[in-house]
Amino acid sequence: MKKPVVIVTELEYRKGQEVFASASDLEIIPGPSAEEPLARLIRGKNAFAVVLGVEKYGGPLYASLPAHGVIARFGVGYDGIDPVQAKEHALFVINTPGVLEGAVAEQTLFLAGALLRNIAVLDKNMRAGTWTPRLGTELKGKIWAVIGLGAIGKQVSRIASLGFGARVFGCDTRLPAPEELEKKYGIERASKDYVEIASAADILSLHIPANKATHHYLNADRLRVLKSSAILINTARGSLVDEDALYDALAKGKLAGAALDVYQNEPYRPVHPEKDLRTLPNVVLTPHTSSSTAEACERVAERVLQNIRYARTKEVQKMDLVF
Repeated sequence: MKKPVVIVTELEYRKGQEVFASASDLEIIPGPSAEEPLARLIRGKNAFAVVLGVEKYGGPLYASLPAHGVIARFGVGYDGIDPVQAKEHALFVINTPGVLEGAVAEQTLFLAGALLRNIAVLDKNMRAGTWTPRLGTELKGKIWAVIGLGAIGKQVSRIASLGFGARVFGCDTRLPAPEELEKKYGIERASKDYVEIASAADILSLHIPANKATHHYLNADRLRVLKSSAILINTARGSLVDEDALYDALAKGKLAGAALDVYQNEPYRPVHPEKDLRTLPNVVLTPHTSSSTAEACERVAERVLQNIRYARTKEVQKMDLVF
């Protein structure tokens, strides 16, 4: 009996290769991430499922899959997926929450440390043969504003407060009980008001979902709320930050530094050529790798396959809800 076919885009296949290769009940084939050749491969192999990264898909992908076929995101969120087309073609769209929080939270702390202790600049100077010690800043006792108290935001809060001794202030439109936030995650103060939380921050990190309502959440007005000595960390989604406004704030000394793992354009290119974040000395940049640890990728691949197998069950096939 022929095995059900699943196409996995090449980058995601490499991230979870051992797990994908060990799936004896499925035929898993790596494929291109570009939409048109990917759609042709899906049709040519009669695949019922495709596993995608964060690229945007708005055309032939949806028609290439059979009704009740599966689009599986290798990660959290539904970035790049058109919900209207997915519903029109009766496709299940699934992702993998609950397996990436630790990896992303760790990277958030590492990026903050890189800024506070001038790691990137000192490393660059050392490689150039220049011995130029610079004063750093300790995390202990600093106010860390965590914007978004979902799973990742809570993990960041816990590590920053209970691990490093930072004072964590949390901001979210839906706040859990204050006792839970303080006991489990070390969050000293929580509010729905961005200005209240951000105005006190020495470090601010973003952990909110990307959607129409949060596009350019951190705009010029919200950046102005921050102290000039504050630093920004974004390991969530690039669309949350107005990169032109961020460039201006950094270049004019209105913000001390920023560490970014996600961008409005990926691979990164500046929104406007004259405002290239790569030219600023007070910026640390990584290429969307916060969730890319060997351990996290293995967990994601395992969850992807679990989701795909479950999507083929009769119980799921009876569901009217597609997305």
